[in-house]
Amino acid sequence: MDYQKKILDFNKGILDRLLKINHPLKTSFGIYLFTYRKLYLDGRLFQITSDEAWLDKSPNHGIYLSQGIKPKLIQTLESKSKSFLWSGDQSDPLYQSLLEFNIWNGITFYDFKGDYIEIFAYATEKENTQAANFYLNNMELLKHFRTFFKDQLDEIFLEKDIKALFVDVGNHIDIPKVDEQFVQKNITFLESTQPSCYLLTHNSENIFFTPREAEVLFQLSQGKRTKEIARSMISSRPFHQKVATISPRTVETYLEHIRNKFHNLSRAEIIDLFMKSDIYNLMQYRNKVYSLDQQSK
Repeated sequence: MDYQKKILDFNKGILDRLLKINHPLKTSFGIYLFTYRKLYLDGRLFQITSDEAWLDKSPNHGIYLSQGIKPKLIQTLESKSKSFLWSGDQSDPLYQSLLEFNIWNGITFYDFKGDYIEIFAYATEKENTQAANFYLNNMELLKHFRTFFKDQLDEIFLEKDIKALFVDVGNHIDIPKVDEQFVQKNITFLESTQPSCYLLTHNSENIFFTPREAEVLFQLSQGKRTKEIARSMISSRPFHQKVATISPRTVETYLEHIRNKFHNLSRAEIIDLFMKSDIYNLMQYRNKVYSLDQQSK
């Protein structure tokens, strides 16, 4: 039995479960197709989809990866996570076959997991021209669904042996070198736009943090202990300077100031509020740039 028949039979065997998983997304928001792919850097690919008509088309025509996917994969390796609205060349065989089945107006998420890239795509009909606005305004909802789907997928994988369901697509991916020029542009931008304080609103109250307090909260949200935080304070310094470590006692002082600002909420409650704020996303971005800067040395 060749790969195409194996993956087709496997996907059809779990199709009812995939449709059940996708049912809330379809009935609530009209997003009726999703495709899940797991692409290893050595070129091995596993994929499943929730659309039966497309399922019959894709494997039988050897359509596994779009011609334009390689640049997106490279960008994912550089930034760890990317998302792209569908705007591809409709002369591409993959896009042609999607349009043939009235599948369009989609978005694809790529996440680099170390030795593979996880690819998750949503789509609807060509007529649903408002889909892009829905995606852009509901990223957290789509992220929630991915978490739900993978939880359900784990149950399926426990029951099925999927080792034989990977195809070699001949698309070996080399981890790219850090683009030093791009990193330096980011550093210049971040240094020239460093805020003097950060704002978080809780219960209609504006709470302000110094850059160091924000960094302490970010490191705390990453599961670091006080001593680890003291060794890794980076956000309130210029990038070209060495990391200026501080004492664990100073970190505790920052934490005390933060707790007072939140009127003595628990540490877990403070971390939860912080991770839902824009400050968390900003700190994530800054630390990612710092990490790339270190890699380019």
